[in-house]
Amino acid sequence: MLAVLPTNGWVIPPEIACLKRLTYIGLRENVLKELPPEMGELPNLHTCVVDQNDLSQLPPDMGKLQRLVVLSAENNRLTDLPDEISQLPALRSLSLDGNRLSAKAQARLRQLLPHTNIDFGRQVGGEEGIGQTIRAPVDN
Repeated sequence: MLAVLPTNGWVIPPEIACLKRLTYIGLRENVLKELPPEMGELPNLHTCVVDQNDLSQLPPDMGKLQRLVVLSAENNRLTDLPDEISQLPALRSLSLDGNRLSAKAQARLRQLLPHTNIDFGRQVGGEEGIGQTIRAPVDN
């Protein structure tokens, strides 16, 4: 588990890729402007929380996180997510409340992630009422 207390101006070093056993990373309120591509080199990562930062995009390399179940990127500046997000077979919960996702971007994500519960919540500067929680079908 790695949880970084809120800081200003902190940058995630590329050496994060050395933490091969890391299962949880919490990076809330760190004014992060970007995540390094090395985030995709954490094979055991189960939960990634990057809420309340200044992220405008997520690295495509995050599509390599085969064991990622929970991704929370609330209250950032995201307008879309990379196509590689569809390569996350274990992803069950995606929280995107408080971003800048258009209705078109939301529809695209629903299509890319049909088995993931996606919480769009309320999008900043977006169309009124487009944010909502989409529940994935339950497999029996």
